[in-house]
Amino acid sequence: MKKILSILLVICMALSVCACSGGDSDDPQKGSDRESYSPDYGKLYYEANGVKFGIMDYADEVMEKLPEPSGSFENESCAYQGKDTVYYYDGFELTVHKLDGDDRIIGVKLTDDTVQTPQGLLIGMSETDCASVIDGLGGEKTGATVYTVKAGSTALIVGIGSDATVSSIEFAVISD
Repeated sequence: MKKILSILLVICMALSVCACSGGDSDDPQKGSDRESYSPDYGKLYYEANGVKFGIMDYADEVMEKLPEPSGSFENESCAYQGKDTVYYYDGFELTVHKLDGDDRIIGVKLTDDTVQTPQGLLIGMSETDCASVIDGLGGEKTGATVYTVKAGSTALIVGIGSDATVSSIEFAVISD
């Protein structure tokens, strides 16, 4: 029961970082096009199958280099108006939203301990080891069980379970 409550707390904290908005602009990089797009996530990216990607990257360019997802579903977006599509891959989920006519990555969530982030974070690692990695990235403990690092339009959110190990890792868009 404590683990479920910890996970729910982490989800609530993640949603507070990625506060729901219904603003006029759907895209923090509005007006940009593919040729001039430059990622602003710095060291906060994910890599799978040799493909490096992060928040606000063009989903079609990333997904064509990845294996086929094992499934997908649509749900109402918290960060934007309309629906998000979540694609399932081995070890992670990719959340995509259509912004100014293009599908953009707005979330990457690790789903098990078979994968780790390029930064060295792994589900199941000790809180002490996690804190060391987060500190090295310039992040901080932002709640009793949450560590956060921010860069550009990206937040890396790490949840700690009641057993003092990493229970969730998510890259999310920071919405104004």
